[in-house]
Amino acid sequence: MSIPRLDGIKISVILVLVSHQSLLSTPLAQSISFMSMQIRMGETVPGHLRLSFRDHYIEPPAIQLAKEMLPDVKRFLSRMGIHYKESQLGYRMYGEVEFLDNPYTYIIEDGEKNYEVKTRYAISINNSLTDAEKVFTIFHEIGHILCGHLPQDTKNTLLKVPKRDNHLSDGQKEFEAERTCELFSRMCGLEYNPAPYLEQYSEDFEETDYSLRYIAEAVDKMLALW
Repeated sequence: MSIPRLDGIKISVILVLVSHQSLLSTPLAQSISFMSMQIRMGETVPGHLRLSFRDHYIEPPAIQLAKEMLPDVKRFLSRMGIHYKESQLGYRMYGEVEFLDNPYTYIIEDGEKNYEVKTRYAISINNSLTDAEKVFTIFHEIGHILCGHLPQDTKNTLLKVPKRDNHLSDGQKEFEAERTCELFSRMCGLEYNPAPYLEQYSEDFEETDYSLRYIAEAVDKMLALW
């Protein structure tokens, strides 16, 4: 399944090249371009610039599209070097991401060649979720990995993640992972509203600080590997 890539321009490039008129034709590009003119890469996003992300909701056609995407998304995880499994996680937890003590080994078949992959990244998804919910949850958990919320996996030759300090709050991590999920979902043509989930991590009804740089870089990597 193909993903619209805004004329092939990466998200991180959009943050800088705001004068490209063909990119400004979509609400996504307009909102990102607007933000890029008021912040520098790596800075946290001021609250008044985050409002452009809020006016979105999931339409029934988007739910159907997400459901149809699940097989492709599972193959996507393999290409990224992320182990996937479904488990009984109760009624409250949608999914979780783990850094395994011992690497998981699997084989990727690529035409006549087979590749052995070792990874310590694993995503567990609640097996009681609908297929559409699984897709959005997978995107969220990928966001945790690509935003550097877990240790670096030196054994994984398919996926390079940033090295960050371990002083990020739970709120920062959840906002970055969920914004990664939202932005990549919208690149896939899926309208997604993260506000209900993120409200529990808001401070006095204001969003916590998070890094736009790591979100943009995470989405770039997802698009490149899709």
